[in-house]
Amino acid sequence: MELNEKINENTKIVKFLSTGKMYLSRAMSYISIVNFGMILMIALENMKDNGTLNIDINLSYWAPVIFLVTISLAILAGKLEDYFGFARAEKKAGEDRSFHFVKMMKMLERIEERLDELEGKLK
Repeated sequence: MELNEKINENTKIVKFLSTGKMYLSRAMSYISIVNFGMILMIALENMKDNGTLNIDINLSYWAPVIFLVTISLAILAGKLEDYFGFARAEKKAGEDRSFHFVKMMKMLERIEERLDELEGKLK
C-alpha cells in the first residue's frame, strides 16, 4: 500500500469518526431535556403516590417509551441542525469572535504574502 492510499484511508476514518463525534455531542446537548423529563416523571410519580395528583397513567410503563422517543428526537434535531447549517453558522460566528483565531489568520495572510513575494523574486 502506497503512502497516498494510507493517507486517504486514514482521512476517511478520521472524517467518519469526527462526524460521528459531532452528532453524538449534539445529541448529548439535548440530554439535559431528557434529564428534565425524567425528573418530571419522578416528581409526577411521587405526587401520584402521595395523592397530590390524580392521574390514571402507568408512568413506569411509559417512562422508557418517552425516553427512547426523546433520544430519537434529539438525534433527529442534531441531524436537522447539520442539514440547515446551524452548526456551521455557529462555528463561523465563534471563529470570528475568537482573538486567537483572528491572530492566526492574520499571521497566515502575512506568510502567504511573503511566499508570493519570494515566488515573484524567483521568477
